[in-house]
Amino acid sequence: MKKGILSVIVLTVICLVVSAVLAIINHFTSPIIEEAEAKEAYAACYELIPDAETFEEIDLSKTSDLPSMITNAYREKTGKGYVFKMSTTGFNSGLIIMCAISEDGKIINTKIVASNETPGYGKRLEDPNDQDAVKYVDSYIGNDSSLKGVDHLSGATRTSDAFKGAIVAAFKAFDLIAGGANNE
Repeated sequence: MKKGILSVIVLTVICLVVSAVLAIINHFTSPIIEEAEAKEAYAACYELIPDAETFEEIDLSKTSDLPSMITNAYREKTGKGYVFKMSTTGFNSGLIIMCAISEDGKIINTKIVASNETPGYGKRLEDPNDQDAVKYVDSYIGNDSSLKGVDHLSGATRTSDAFKGAIVAAFKAFDLIAGGANNE
């Protein structure tokens, strides 16, 4: 009986020590990870609006009724538009999309930043050699919130529907943040 209690105490101490070490490591690495993610997001903003001068992140905590998939929003300071970062689920979770919308409510560009989608299916949206996928993603450019002419990508329906849902959420966020300048 004493060996059983001693084993439980030893395992508990080991778990506490390992948890403390992990907490300390997290304390020192989380700011580095956050900084790297912020740099990546700003780089994507400049990719989506190439002639942008500078961006500022919008504090989303002050915006009520924001779609839950909106994780970040950025405003180009000279009035060229907004960039929204969304996290959604296609076939798998972890589909991160960014969308740039001009001041007049038209999509400037879109980009998949990360995904865990299935190779050959959902990953098609990221394949620059898949002409149907390129055509699908390009069908958003210049569109307003009506998304006329945008359907889904056959063979990647769940991912393309999630992509479209994220763009719809970006327009809702645009309406809330920019004052509804889009053309419905």
